Amino acid sequence: MNRRGLLAGCLLLGAMIVLAQAPQPVTTPQPSAPLLTVVLDAGHGGTDPGAVGPNLLKEKDLTLDLAKKIKAALSTEVSINVVLSRTDDTALTDLARVAIFNRAKPALMVSLHAGNLPGSANGFALFCERSAASAEPAQPATGDFFLWKEAQAPFLSESLKASLIFQENLIPMFTKLQPTDLPCAFLGVHQVPLAALEGAALPALVLELGSLGLPRQADLFKQESYKKEVAGAIASAIKEYFLKRAQ
Repeated sequence: MNRRGLLAGCLLLGAMIVLAQAPQPVTTPQPSAPLLTVVLDAGHGGTDPGAVGPNLLKEKDLTLDLAKKIKAALSTEVSINVVLSRTDDTALTDLARVAIFNRAKPALMVSLHAGNLPGSANGFALFCERSAASAEPAQPATGDFFLWKEAQAPFLSESLKASLIFQENLIPMFTKLQPTDLPCAFLGVHQVPLAALEGAALPALVLELGSLGLPRQADLFKQESYKKEVAGAIASAIKEYFLKRAQ
């Protein structure tokens, strides 16, 4: 190697050493979106079939099917974790359901039903808890009993907010899907004492999706395309609630 080549090699080696010793840029990891959990509670189950349609479709089977379809519709949302209260034909007491709800620490719980609503009208309705203190006469309850009865109290406004968002999403869906001679009217958001939510320390609502006792509505509930549309609308309502909750 001649002198010029030796000099070039030394300069290259020196440059490599300097670069190796230079401080490396620090990359700050971007914070990921917080993981929000929603519990989907398929009403009834096991020895409790719920309502049974003229076509023998059981409410317990319909609610479980819808819960699974909603979970599938939310599967691409990386910031949403979906927990099902049951994944098969299991009977759950109210206490067992509430234990599942509280253990999951969800940002929202949606209980799915499709029973026989009062009267012959077909429709959907939303129910959320109201304070036991405002719903019942005062009583000398203390300690754990009082805490259990009042567990929903801090979440009443969030439960009502979620119910109103569900209303906004479901009315257009039912208007589009229902046959003109079988409307599914919106029967309101009702704040009532709900035994199934006693002890549930989280925003929660109960969704009644139509009268399974009506023959044509029961037949609609057997159609895969109809159920996917209903599940998609509920999934959209969950996403919109989480979006507005973060604002």
